[in-house]
Amino acid sequence: IRSMMVEMVDPDLGDTIYDPAAGTGGFLIDAVEHILAKYSTEPQEVPIYGEEWLERKGLSLAEAKQQMPNLQTYRKGAGEKIPDWALLEASIYGTDVSRQMMRIAMMNLVLHGIGKARLKRANVLSEMGGLTEDDLNRKYTVILSNPPFAGMLPKESIRHDLPTNSKKRE
Repeated sequence: IRSMMVEMVDPDLGDTIYDPAAGTGGFLIDAVEHILAKYSTEPQEVPIYGEEWLERKGLSLAEAKQQMPNLQTYRKGAGEKIPDWALLEASIYGTDVSRQMMRIAMMNLVLHGIGKARLKRANVLSEMGGLTEDDLNRKYTVILSNPPFAGMLPKESIRHDLPTNSKKRE
């Protein structure tokens, strides 16, 4: 579902990409992978089960598609046509309430070549969430996110500029 959402939104180099509930960084990584494929000389089509799956089955992608007409795939590439890697790195933003999730997200991004993403531990729903004025005023061209999956906020701590009366994070 993440890959489909990223493909539909179609982020590009130069977009600022933000996930306010980043978790392990899945949306950010999928967005980076999408951009890398866009800026590759020869992007590859890969089944969602991975290249190893094809090898274990002893099939080519064409053969697998013939056997499974609804086989889902995604494109991947090295991104060798990206003119400025620093621009890509500087365009990735994410926040999460969990210190452990931020560590995992940063590690995942580093493993995908993004060592300077702008990740921050913060609660975007709370007045006391750790966001600066710069954070609150920053504009993004792409926002991709799953809602937080658990938790309640005290009503008095919910940001006043959010249009909701709910205390549930999602």
